[in-house]
Amino acid sequence: MNVHVPRYCAEQARVEACAERLADHLNWKPVPIPELLPPVLRTYRYEPSAHLLLMPSAAASIPRLLGGIRQFRCTGLVLERGSRVDGGPTLYCVLIRCLQGKEHAHTELRIWASEEGELFLVPDPDGTEPDSPCYALSRYRIEPAAAPYADARAQDHGLVRAETVLLTGQPEAVRLRRG
Repeated sequence: MNVHVPRYCAEQARVEACAERLADHLNWKPVPIPELLPPVLRTYRYEPSAHLLLMPSAAASIPRLLGGIRQFRCTGLVLERGSRVDGGPTLYCVLIRCLQGKEHAHTELRIWASEEGELFLVPDPDGTEPDSPCYALSRYRIEPAAAPYADARAQDHGLVRAETVLLTGQPEAVRLRRG
């Protein structure tokens, strides 16, 4: 893929804006550290408080990223804009965790937001693995969590809230907890 094509550049800018909103929401301050990263990861930014690489991408190659994550021994969060089954825009995520020297990629995840502003990675209800694990996103870590919703309706509401906050930049979609 030619990364200088205007359509690609515009999509990359949109996904980077989503990553910035996510970082702001979680109070992350990701920084570039290309001198410390394997070559495949040098364009991404590192969030030291969560030992995480935030990887907004319009064309991520997950197999290429896995080796870099293993080498750097951190967590990676790939963000990609996409479309839901109904055609509406959404944000898809791939969580790459390095555990005991091996990398584990958790795909087909979407971001879910509670009314209070808590964020989770949850399986895409229309994906191939709708019963996959969920993960809580916080300032200092991404960790396994129970499903944050009780039923399909609550799941849908949380997905829409997250899309509103991250895709449109309307933080009023959730009541942010400060303090």
